[in-house]
Amino acid sequence: MLQSLPPLPFSLELLKVTIGPVIAAAFVIVGLLLKDLIERRNLAQSWFEQTYITQGLDMLVCHLSALKECTSETKRVIFYNNKLAALPIDVQWRVTTILPTGPFMLVYVMVEAIILAVTKEDHPIVLTQVEADELSSYCSQLLKFAGEVRPLLLGFRIGHKRESYQICKKPTLESVVATYTHSLDVVQHALSVKYIERLWESGRAKKHAEPPLAKPAV
Repeated sequence: MLQSLPPLPFSLELLKVTIGPVIAAAFVIVGLLLKDLIERRNLAQSWFEQTYITQGLDMLVCHLSALKECTSETKRVIFYNNKLAALPIDVQWRVTTILPTGPFMLVYVMVEAIILAVTKEDHPIVLTQVEADELSSYCSQLLKFAGEVRPLLLGFRIGHKRESYQICKKPTLESVVATYTHSLDVVQHALSVKYIERLWESGRAKKHAEPPLAKPAV
């Protein structure tokens, strides 16, 4: 006859009863923590793409395309109807945060200032066809640069919002930027030599044309 096993001690019986629920609870807690971590990372990624790409680089590209379109117009009355304004400073800040290049934004700001000076009604800068074509080519160069870096930016993954400030240090992004730095420096110098004085003269002429402010009555 088989002999029955002796009964387990009470402590082992208690452990046997409780260890299952404890392990199950541990798995639930770990699952919840992982779910929370994934959700936080997804929220940070969505915020990054919305803030810096959709409301940053994409807005700059749209504005740059509109500026380029102005260079193809031949009648000044069409220029007047465009009613273009400068790109908001917060959009410029977003772009400079994620792109490790000064020349890109410097060239953009200069091209924008020149084209806006051409489109204004009072004391506009007058461009030759050669100059208009030149500005159009600069716009195309900037658009090409933006088109190359955008897929790279979409490919980066961040887990926290503060990591967005490290995007500009990514080697793959710096490599693409390096291929454009020299050409953008050349464009920046050419624009400075050719247009800075004309922009200053246009602004000075507008200032002199404005009526003096009336003195307050005593």
